[in-house]
This record gives sequence, structure tokens and C-alpha cells, in this order.
Amino acid sequence: MAEQGDSELPKRTVKFPTDLSIGSLYVHQSGTAAFQLPSWWSFERTPYHFQGVTPRSAPAYRYYWKQLGNTQDNVEVPADHELALVAHEESHNHYDSLAKLLPNDLQGLRATFMHRGDLRFIANLTGLRYLFLASEELSDNELVGLEGLSELQILMLIGCRNVNTGLSALRDLTKLRQLELNAVDVTDRALVDLAQIPSLDLLIFNEMGMSEDAFITYLTPLPVPRLFLGNCYNLT
Repeated sequence: MAEQGDSELPKRTVKFPTDLSIGSLYVHQSGTAAFQLPSWWSFERTPYHFQGVTPRSAPAYRYYWKQLGNTQDNVEVPADHELALVAHEESHNHYDSLAKLLPNDLQGLRATFMHRGDLRFIANLTGLRYLFLASEELSDNELVGLEGLSELQILMLIGCRNVNTGLSALRDLTKLRQLELNAVDVTDRALVDLAQIPSLDLLIFNEMGMSEDAFITYLTPLPVPRLFLGNCYNLT
């Protein structure tokens, strides 16, 4: 969610390919809701409880997004509205079309089944505020490409493998407030980097296999106001 005082987004025309659609588009007016949990990609107008987190621990505030259409041809976006793209799962071979977008065309992106090297296609989207990435092919070499997304506020990673130094790319993201790692294969070295993210106020781990020693050593001292753990099966 854009913070109050952020510069307003102008009315704009976002140009997508005319010959294919890689997903659905949603809009949301900037500055109108409190964003508590990284759940915007489901777009349901129902209370949300994160898996493994009880309602008493996690407030169920949500965004309300309105579907705008598909990513095909020119799309008109009203002034002061954020635009999010939820890519179709079957469109994972067409992420290269994102490289043709302008930096502030998208504020949100949900992309699954990304291949190695696909993150280079979103490097130009420096206006992204919310990013959901799910892929077993994303590891250190790919995650370093996130360091240029300076407006990123909320990041969710699912299923990434062999993450050791890749999270170090997040240390320079001074606006990153919420991070969720879901079934991400991280080393103890990667956990150390989390302490270097300056503005983080919500950290969620779900389906993570970290050891109890690693949790005590690296996560307990983290200066994060809210730390949620769900289904971390090696913790007793």
C-alpha cells in the first residue's frame, strides 16, 4: 500500500501486447486501506487468516481491488490508482513481454512458475510495491535482481531453492515493510541477511525447515516488531 504522502500516480495508458494476454489486471486507489498481510493476490472480499497464524495474532485487514480486465492491448488506468497484474499460470513462457512496460506501469505483480533468468524481465518495473514470486527455479543468482526494485514494500517468495546469499539483495530496499518466505530453502547465512533489512516490520515464515538452533541464533534477535511462524516443522 502506498504510504500517505507518496506522490500521486497520474492517469496513464499501459500498453500490453495485442496478440496475447498473460493475466488479469486489478486496480486499487492509493492511500485508502491499511495493508497488514501479504494476501492481496487472492482478491477475495472475505476475512483472511494466514495459514498457521491464528486470527488473534494476525489482523485480517485486506485490500479491496477491482478487476480491470486482461493484459491485452492498451489499458487505461485512472489517476491515483495502483495497477496489479496476476499472471496466468499457463503464461509462464511469456514473461518477456513485461520487459516492454514502463517503470511505473505496475505497482503489483503475481508471477508463478518463473524460469531461471525471468526476473530480468521485471528489472525495469522499478515502481513495483507488491511482489509475489513462486518458483523452484529462483535461487541466489536470480534473487539478486530484486535489488533495483527500490519502491518494493511487500514481498512474498514461495518455493525458491538453494537461497544462500540472494536475500542480501533486500538490504538496500529501504521501503520493504513486509516479507513472507513460504517453503523457501534457505541457509543460516541467508537468515543473517534478514537482520540487515532496515524497515522490516512484519516477517512471516511458513513451511520452513530451519533448525531450532538457527531460529534461536538468527531469528530471535531480529529487530522485527512482528514475527509469525507457521508450520515450521523442525521447531518444537
